Amino acid sequence: YRYMGASGDTMPLHSENEFARQFGFPGIIMHGNCTFAVATKTLTEHTVDGDISRIKRLAVRFSRWVTPYDTITTRVYRAGQRDGRTFYSFETALADGTLCLSDGLLEVEGV
Repeated sequence: YRYMGASGDTMPLHSENEFARQFGFPGIIMHGNCTFAVATKTLTEHTVDGDISRIKRLAVRFSRWVTPYDTITTRVYRAGQRDGRTFYSFETALADGTLCLSDGLLEVEGV
């Protein structure tokens, strides 16, 4: 609910269970960008010690919706280095292994 106010996206899919159920969801779903923000927090903690000024590129594919009650896990893989930059791939999955964020790419300045 807090993300709705911050994002300005007041779509009832994110706040009204009955509305969300009309579209085949089990109830309210999280904003995709909220899921991405949670994953990004993990990424920045494990790759740049929270120094977001080092991030040069961040991309991801939204693969599946997430409910506020789901547990998600983000896996980060070092993918290489080039021209003073380090590249990471990442993915975020639900507890059953289903990906909700896939094909993630993080490019950071420095090693």
